[in-house]
Amino acid sequence: MKIVRGDLFHPWIQGNKWYKLRHYAESAKKTDAEGFISIGGPWSNHLLALAAYAKDAGLSCRFFIRGDESEWRDHPPIRQLRHWNVDLIPVQRSVFRQITSGQISISEPGNDHKNHIFVPLGASSAQAVTHVADWASELLGLWDFSDLALAVASGGSIAGMRAGLPPNRKVHGVDVLGSGGKLRETVADLLSGFPENLPAGICWHWQYDGGGFARKDPASEPFRQHFESETGIPTEHVYIGKVLFAVSDLASKGHFSPGSKILVIHNGGIFNWNSMD
Repeated sequence: MKIVRGDLFHPWIQGNKWYKLRHYAESAKKTDAEGFISIGGPWSNHLLALAAYAKDAGLSCRFFIRGDESEWRDHPPIRQLRHWNVDLIPVQRSVFRQITSGQISISEPGNDHKNHIFVPLGASSAQAVTHVADWASELLGLWDFSDLALAVASGGSIAGMRAGLPPNRKVHGVDVLGSGGKLRETVADLLSGFPENLPAGICWHWQYDGGGFARKDPASEPFRQHFESETGIPTEHVYIGKVLFAVSDLASKGHFSPGSKILVIHNGGIFNWNSMD
């Protein structure tokens, strides 16, 4: 097993975010937008990456954060976003679900942030899939692998990997969301513009979410901590920890073909909260 160290790409714009945000960065330049609006939870890597880019580009951000402010006002990511002068708007969980399901729009013309570009949850969109597909093509030139494994939450990254890799490379998606299989439909929609890649399919693994998104899994935590101590590679419990445990567990059960060369994507989530910039 080999690991793509996406956590080393940038202090804040790590792993898949380096590629998924390209479309929105380019759109902001072309349209002279004032900034971005987006939505996410209080620990969102996506929001941190988007805000970091906006800070460097001199753009503003307005983010709708799930839950009451009293729940998250002291979280390290929130402190970092406030350090960058991001406008944070609390959103009740019921309304948050309506926004993410498309029942309510926060990007319609006429609102008070109409000159801001809307970036969806996790930055997953058809345009983002194209940029992740470019990353997949880059990986082909850098690594020798038969199987690629990564965490799946909003679906854009695994869709891009499937779109950018040939059918003879197996793509394994570890559902860290606890979607109950719904991510399959989400990814199929994102891949609708890449019909030539659909027959290759995706190997889905639903049993490693640990009880839900961002929850520490009693089964995988000891493995994650042991992996860190043995390799010196930093991990976290939301994404990469569960993927590494999944790959190890699947391998022990003979899931991979003999001679398989497995490449794991480390999408980051490793931040220095004591060093705000």
